[in-house]
Amino acid sequence: MNFKKILIFLTLFLFFQKISFSQLINEIVPPGYIKTIIFKGLNESHQFPIITINEPLILSFDDLRGSDENYYYKFSYYDNNWIPSKLFKNEFIDGFDNQRITDITSSFGTKQIYSHYEIKFPNEKTRFLKSGNYKIGIYDQNDNLIFERKFLVYDNNTIVNATVSSSRDLKRFKSHQSIQFTIKPLDISIENPLNEISVVIIQNYQWDIVINKLKPQYIINKELQYRYDIPLQFEGGNEYYFFDTKNILAESQNISYVSNEDLYQTYLYTNIERNSYPYNYNQDINGDFKISTISGNNEKIESDYSKVHFSLAKSEIRRNEEIYVYGKFNNYLLSNENLMTFNPSLEVYETSIILKQGFYNYKYVSKTSEKLLKNAISGSHYKTENKYQIFVYYRPKGSIYESLIGFGVVSSFNLNNSSIFLK
Repeated sequence: MNFKKILIFLTLFLFFQKISFSQLINEIVPPGYIKTIIFKGLNESHQFPIITINEPLILSFDDLRGSDENYYYKFSYYDNNWIPSKLFKNEFIDGFDNQRITDITSSFGTKQIYSHYEIKFPNEKTRFLKSGNYKIGIYDQNDNLIFERKFLVYDNNTIVNATVSSSRDLKRFKSHQSIQFTIKPLDISIENPLNEISVVIIQNYQWDIVINKLKPQYIINKELQYRYDIPLQFEGGNEYYFFDTKNILAESQNISYVSNEDLYQTYLYTNIERNSYPYNYNQDINGDFKISTISGNNEKIESDYSKVHFSLAKSEIRRNEEIYVYGKFNNYLLSNENLMTFNPSLEVYETSIILKQGFYNYKYVSKTSEKLLKNAISGSHYKTENKYQIFVYYRPKGSIYESLIGFGVVSSFNLNNSSIFLK
C-alpha cells in the first residue's frame, strides 16, 4: 500500500471515529418502593422532558411505603455528551435548589397504599437561565440520591427539516432507517459551524442509543446539510407489545387472567420471539406508558397497582445471555426487577413487575457480556413506525458551555415523505 492510500485510509478512519453510535450512561435505578416516575412538559402527550426556557415541566412519582417522606431536588448542568459543565450553579439557575417537595397526596381507595409526590418547574424558588442539558436528582432527608432524570431546555434559534427513508445499503435495506436533515440558523450568527455546532439524534425519546459528533457535509447559504447514509442509520426495530389495566379486574386482548388477592395479579399471555416473522403493523406509543383507571376521577391517587406477570417463549437458550423486560415504565434501564429467569418446566422466561394501572408498551431485549441487543428478540424492520429527535447544540469559541439552540422531531410513518414537527 503506497503512502497516498495509507493517508486516505487514515483520514476516513479518523472521520468515522468521530461519529459515535454508542450507548450512553443512563440514570441510576431507583429503589423498589419508588414507582411510576413521570417527567414531562405540561401539555405533552409523550413522556420526554424537553421545554423552552419559560415552559412548565412536571415531575411526579409514587412511594409505595405510603408515609410522607422528605424528598429534595437538586439540579446539575451538562454538555451534549452528558459531561458535567464547568458553570457554577448560580450561572444556570436563578434561585435555589435543594428544596423539599411539598405537594404530597395519599392514595385513595386502593389496595396498594402509596404517597404521590409532584413538583413543577419553573417555580417561585427555581428558574432556569441557560438552554442545554440538565439533570434533576431526588434526594432523601439523609442526602442519599434516590433517582435522577435527564431533561432539556432549548431555544428556538434554528429550523430543522428532516426525512426518514429505508437504507440504501442492500444489506440493511429491510432492517434499518436512514435520517437526513438540514439545519438553518435563525437570529443567530454562527462563525464556524464545523466546530461550533454539535448534533445529537436519538430514537423514540430513548437515550440508550445515540448518533452524535456529526459534521455537516455541505453548508449552502448558511444552511447545514447532513446527507450521510450509513452513519445516520438506526435499526428500525419492531412495534411494541402492549397491555391495558385501566380496568384492573378485566381480561383483555393481551391479558390472560387477573387474580384478586392482597395485591392484584395480572397475567399476560406468553409472548414469542418475532425476529423471524414478517413485519405486521400494530399501532403503539413507541415504548411509552399512560396512567389511567375507570375506578375513580383522579388517576394520580385512585389508580391501583398490580403485579404484572410477563413470560417469553424463546427458541434458543444462549449461555451468558440475559433477557429483560424493557420500556419507558422502567426508564429503559436494566435491573434485577425486570431481569427474567428461565423456567425449565414451562420452557419460558418469566418475571413479574409491580405497575400502576394504565396502558403500557414493552418489549424484550437481550444482553450479552459485550452489548445490549435491543432487537435480537423482536426483529428489525424498515417499515416500523419510529420517531427521531434531533438536538442542535451551539458552543461559540471561548464559551465554557453549550446552549441547545434547536430541536425537531421526525416520524418514519410515511417513509421518504416524513414531515418535521418543531416543538
